[in-house]
Amino acid sequence: MRKQDFSPTLLDFGPLQFFLARHFGFCYGVENAIEISYRALEENPGKEVYLLSQMIHNQEVNADLEGRGIKFIADTDGTQFISWEQIKKGDIVIIPAFGTTLEIENLLLDKNVEVQKYNTTCPFVEKVWNRAEKLGSENYTIIIHGKPKHEETRATFSHSAHRGPSVVVQDMKDAERLAAYMKDNYPEWLKNLQGNRPPLSIDIVSEFLLPILERDKAAVFIVVDCLRLDQWRVLEPLLAPFFDVETTHYYAVLPTATPYSRNSLFSGLFPGEIAARLPDWWGNADREDESLNAHERELLESHLEELCGKTPVRYQKISTSANSDELERHLGTAIGPEGVSAFVFNFVDLLTHGRSESQILYEVARDEIALRQITRQWFQRSALFSVLKEASRRKISVLLTTDHGSIHCNTPATVYAKRDASANLRYKFGEDLRAERPEQALLFPNEDMLRLPRRGAGGNTLLATNDCFFVYPTKLREYQSRYRGSFLHGGVTPEEVILPLALLTPRR
Repeated sequence: MRKQDFSPTLLDFGPLQFFLARHFGFCYGVENAIEISYRALEENPGKEVYLLSQMIHNQEVNADLEGRGIKFIADTDGTQFISWEQIKKGDIVIIPAFGTTLEIENLLLDKNVEVQKYNTTCPFVEKVWNRAEKLGSENYTIIIHGKPKHEETRATFSHSAHRGPSVVVQDMKDAERLAAYMKDNYPEWLKNLQGNRPPLSIDIVSEFLLPILERDKAAVFIVVDCLRLDQWRVLEPLLAPFFDVETTHYYAVLPTATPYSRNSLFSGLFPGEIAARLPDWWGNADREDESLNAHERELLESHLEELCGKTPVRYQKISTSANSDELERHLGTAIGPEGVSAFVFNFVDLLTHGRSESQILYEVARDEIALRQITRQWFQRSALFSVLKEASRRKISVLLTTDHGSIHCNTPATVYAKRDASANLRYKFGEDLRAERPEQALLFPNEDMLRLPRRGAGGNTLLATNDCFFVYPTKLREYQSRYRGSFLHGGVTPEEVILPLALLTPRR
């Protein structure tokens, strides 16, 4: 028998009994890896059978495999137990669930050792590799968060570095270096838009929506406000029965806040260009209210007209349950037969901000995992899903994206500012701004560096890095108790800046 008795242990205290589980089960990838390892032993009696490293982080399973004759070539940090010279043609080498590097795979192939027959790499690990390789081929830099010496991290780095520049973030210092990278490179991207840079908010309509429109004469354009990449990942499988899904990524303009990033998305312009062209719409540069997003339809119409001539545009913003009900009632006419049918869904943003104000929402969405689960549950019963299924039924392609993400903030960052400073928690504008600890924020000394609306002399911009939120020395305790643990946006982290962009093609 391979498996031991995993029946629970009973602790009997008379009127009170405890059952202690002895086995909680493995995920699919690990279970598959264990089965393949046992099969390798059964199919190769008398042969040397090696494992590149621990099968999984479960000492009982690893000890059982060793007891049956499997030898470990290295430990989890890559320290060699058995030299490569000992491995010869005809030996059996099992690749563990974490996968392995291309370098080790090629070394084994050079020795004429079969590497695929007993390759137990988890398919979900391979999915990450495939995504990294695709992004690398599209000139993205791949940023890998994980234990630097772990087998899976080393393997992922090897596969992604094969296709493009790749970086393993080892600690908080590395995360701070990423923020510094954005400080140096983002203004350069804006100076030279024709140069080597990733897609930005201003490119989405021209580079991604327009080709659909030119090909099919009709397209659905959906913006889910404040949708993080990890939230999109839990929604993506729900669309597989209806669409072929191709997901790529783009960078939001800074700051990663709705008045700036979403207006740029619809207009193809930077915020400073919008304010200069349309001063009546933008108004006072100090405003931060929702009225700054009151002209999204007009911005999209104008942008499309510049690109391809006058184009029919339908536009709906869904911010309340009444808006959702109204959309469901008129679903048949919500998507036009030609032109662009645009929808903005605000639920995720409302949920994210609402956590700071509601103890109930805070409890049910305590962390990233809970936020993903709630987003998925909402989506399954949402007007958004109804619109997508209607588009699929009518064979109309969809471009779905977001304007910015959010970051789970737990670190207060003290800032010093004059009274003219804006009140935002992840970004601030003002004449005299500075962070007490410079590594907690990026300071841009004038608006033109970020192509933002001009605010007069001394218009500084301060953007939060890592998981920081801005507090004033005089309100430190108040802000800490109110905002610690909030999901916020406006700063410079991958979660806020690097966003999903999905082309949904209806299944035929």
